[in-house]
Amino acid sequence: MWYRRLAHSRLFQVSALAFLFAGIYPLLRSLPNAECAFLHYDYVGEAAGGAEYCGTNEAAYLNLERLKFPVEVSLDAVDVPRPGERCEFNISFTTSRGDLLKPWELAVVHTEKIHLLLVDPSLEDYHHVHPEPIGMSGQYRFAMTPQRSGSYKLFAEIVPLVSRSVVVGKATFDVTGSAGSPKPGDNYRSEVEGFSFVLVPGGGRLLLGVNNLLHLKVMLPVADQLVQLEKVMGTYAHMVAFDENRNGFAHMHPLDEGTGLGTAESSFGFSLNTDTAGYYKVWAQIRSGGRDIFAPFDVIIDR
Repeated sequence: MWYRRLAHSRLFQVSALAFLFAGIYPLLRSLPNAECAFLHYDYVGEAAGGAEYCGTNEAAYLNLERLKFPVEVSLDAVDVPRPGERCEFNISFTTSRGDLLKPWELAVVHTEKIHLLLVDPSLEDYHHVHPEPIGMSGQYRFAMTPQRSGSYKLFAEIVPLVSRSVVVGKATFDVTGSAGSPKPGDNYRSEVEGFSFVLVPGGGRLLLGVNNLLHLKVMLPVADQLVQLEKVMGTYAHMVAFDENRNGFAHMHPLDEGTGLGTAESSFGFSLNTDTAGYYKVWAQIRSGGRDIFAPFDVIIDR
């Protein structure tokens, strides 16, 4: 039959493929073309070796008492954690299917594959670390020196390549001694290692359920001395917020490149949106002279 001859003709096959491609091409063009796009992140650039990293302006506070992620965190201390002593830990991430996440299965986000945020019960000792893989086993190791006692909380941020979505897990570990407790206050200034830090709410006060603009100012108290900052995780400043009960965290990155870099005062804009009013501890992180510097603030979120 004529339609059978037509179906087998080379011209018909080529024309049909061209028609099909023309139909799906707009759909393909609309798909995200990078991990950052899938993650709803802004593309920042490439780290050394060509590995992509992403920057985000997300202001949301992640309350892990309300949010559930498909990952379990296993944490084992190699040493007995004691205040003031360096301790090593092994950590792994198991998916809902029971598989360990291997190093090649994780995306690079903010120049690192794994971000760990650790804080003690008093909220006065905060650490931001990045574990290194132990071979290809799916086990990772990191070290930190706790300065306080009590049950530390660990929040882990990872992005599995298979889903290209942020996944957050949590774990705890105990440090010998009696635990402290938070001391709610209202303190927007901090002096650490010769640096002066000031946190300025854009609207005068911080409100529940809105994107609150925060200006972080970094200064040196010595007259005419310039602030020399170095990049950490792709930017010149980072901030993390914890609620009083450590139910979750906000991992904030600058909304801009910063102003006044290399002058007597550097300033960066951040945004914070929480789902609960009350007291929060906010930690700013910068790097100068090859060392990381952490500055604490006490803020109140009003209803």
